[in-house]
Amino acid sequence: MAQYGDPNARYGSSYYDGYVPPVESNSVMAKIKLDLSNKNSADKIQFGKNVHTGLTGNASVLTPAPTLTALQTGITAAETANDAYEAEKDTIKTKKLARDAAVAALVDLLRAEAVTVQAATGGDATKILSTGFEVAASPTPASAPGQVLDLRVVASDHEGALKASWKRVVSAQRYELQASMDPPTATSWTLKSSSNKTRAEVNSFTSGQRIWLRARAINAAGEGAWSDPSVKTVP
Repeated sequence: MAQYGDPNARYGSSYYDGYVPPVESNSVMAKIKLDLSNKNSADKIQFGKNVHTGLTGNASVLTPAPTLTALQTGITAAETANDAYEAEKDTIKTKKLARDAAVAALVDLLRAEAVTVQAATGGDATKILSTGFEVAASPTPASAPGQVLDLRVVASDHEGALKASWKRVVSAQRYELQASMDPPTATSWTLKSSSNKTRAEVNSFTSGQRIWLRARAINAAGEGAWSDPSVKTVP
């Protein structure tokens, strides 16, 4: 105990009577990194073993919780289950290959049987259904394409020619483009182009003429309506 009058004694402070204050530290407390979501099963098991080994006899953690016994039990259970799974993987793969081959063989048998039933029933829907097979839906009758829209006519770079373009029509297989002198009549239209493109250049006109153009879409079901005609003076 410090004596009264001792020059090294600190009266009124924590140093008096032999007390030594703890050393203050400015270091940041470290945190444990688990990163378990990025480890596979084998990695997690090995990680568990590493932790168990590190905690065994560790003076810094005298009473681990869960206990080392409980941790070892969990490690053993996980390792046993993982080993069993790994052992079965090849067996499962072999069984899957066998299943796929058997199903493929069945598909071949059903395809061949369908040919026989189709011929024997003559395509009668009631008879086909009676065999356990299903009847395919009848194809929807095709319809003629819609009207050509947005027909645009501009002057060509070539003398006596015009260029026409329009929007694509769904289900159209080809387009026809007709021309008429001004003014157009029911009988004045003549065919100038027939192709599967949505543009065409037409020529053989006299410079200064006013020419009307119209287009329509065509497919196997018929012809669509003519577009609204467009007029342009030939350059």
